[in-house]
Amino acid sequence: MDDQLHEAPDVTDLDGPRSGSARRIALGVGAVLAGLVLVLGLAVATRGDDDGTASGLLGQRVPAIAGDDVLSGAPFDIDQTRGQWVVVNFFGTWCPGCLVEHPELVSFEQWAEPRGVEMVSVVVNDPPERAAEFFRNEGGTWNVVMDQRTSIDFGVAQLPETFLISPDGTVVAHWTGSITEANLRAELPG
Repeated sequence: MDDQLHEAPDVTDLDGPRSGSARRIALGVGAVLAGLVLVLGLAVATRGDDDGTASGLLGQRVPAIAGDDVLSGAPFDIDQTRGQWVVVNFFGTWCPGCLVEHPELVSFEQWAEPRGVEMVSVVVNDPPERAAEFFRNEGGTWNVVMDQRTSIDFGVAQLPETFLISPDGTVVAHWTGSITEANLRAELPG
């Protein structure tokens, strides 16, 4: 028989088996918190006051946008807007930032329409019926098209994103995150 006395491990022993689990949990929680801080920091840094430097499209011809408007069924083609300023907004009903900015776009439309500024929302990852219902309920009478290829051509990385197209068809501004009426109006004449 073994005459050694076996003692229960001291729970205050920081080098015991339980402390390893506690350290792993603490490290995991710390990593999650650090990731959250990083994501929130990026969100604040791109909240709609981007001057367009992130887009490789600045100074380039606007990529094609064509499709049937989900509200009216009428065909839309960005080429038909040549000679006018155009705001292109990438949108989804599932996108929190898109929901925040929508009243700003509705207000901007009231200012823009009499000045001949066109607007188009490109719906991303949403059924057309849901997008149409959203616009009927929340306002906005501008063109709303479904075109997944367009978001790729514009290099859209996150929603919402907004581009301003000059009358000659050149991309002149780009915003990531929720846009405001003031941001848009500041870039347009009169």
